[in-house]
Amino acid sequence: MVQAQPSAPNLLSPENNARTNDNTPFFAWENISTENITGFRLVIDNDMNFADGENFYDNRDLIDNWDNFDTHTENALPEGTWYWKVQAENADGYWGPFSEVRILTVDVTPPTVSSVTVTHSLIISDNAGQKFRVTVVFSEAMNAAVTPTISFSPNVTLDTLTPTAENWWSADNTTYCENFTIVDANVENAGVDISVSGARDLAGNLQSPNPTTAENLFDIDTKNPTIVSIVPSPALITVDDVGTEKFTVTVTFDENMDEGVYPTITFTPAEVYFTLENVENLWIDNLTFRATYDVADVNAKIMGVDITITGARDDNGNT
Repeated sequence: MVQAQPSAPNLLSPENNARTNDNTPFFAWENISTENITGFRLVIDNDMNFADGENFYDNRDLIDNWDNFDTHTENALPEGTWYWKVQAENADGYWGPFSEVRILTVDVTPPTVSSVTVTHSLIISDNAGQKFRVTVVFSEAMNAAVTPTISFSPNVTLDTLTPTAENWWSADNTTYCENFTIVDANVENAGVDISVSGARDLAGNLQSPNPTTAENLFDIDTKNPTIVSIVPSPALITVDDVGTEKFTVTVTFDENMDEGVYPTITFTPAEVYFTLENVENLWIDNLTFRATYDVADVNAKIMGVDITITGARDDNGNT
């Protein structure tokens, strides 16, 4: 007489190829209630073929009368890849075939941030409208459904960097990128820190430390230089001033300037140029510029001459 064997159990969870940060996970399968099942055997090993005869976990004394059966290992599973299967025993003492073999990865190690980089180490006025990208590389593949939070100290999203909806993960889910739009807010911020928080790996482990901060990652200088003073000398040009290099205009700025760029000095009305001829331009220091002129006697009387300064740049390129 052929003895009836119970069917192979239908596994429920964890799903095949699941990853978990729980090293005592629950295993669940359907209870075959119509086949007078009296017990189950759960086998777990790190050998997909269970060939060494020494299974890491082998419990054949699992008894439950619920619709579905679930249990967890008494001892923690070490980190790594595990293979598990279940078979059922009926009231006649016959064991049925094993279920399918499922794969489970146990990972209790938090991911870390390997690096944080940016597209601009210095933001200046000329960068307005460009994209500022923050790139974060993690130590392992991450859960792309969880979006990390990027924050700045000081909070430059209040002025210079406008958040966008542009963020993405690399194909291998190890690298996260986020774009911001640069705004010319006429500010200075040195040594801006970037913090990354909230990222999780595929097993659900939260990054460590959380947050992770990269210090002094970039600088902002969109502050335009300001003219402190414009000093003509002499303030009144007379016939006594006619001659070579007799008139100067000295311009003082409020911050260090690019001495390789000479500002343009313009006089209004234009008739002044019959009297003045520019013969020398120089930076006295990184704050002070001086232009020198020859003075000609053209028998003119011009009152209230305006002087306009344009084109000067600070040492970060702001005008």
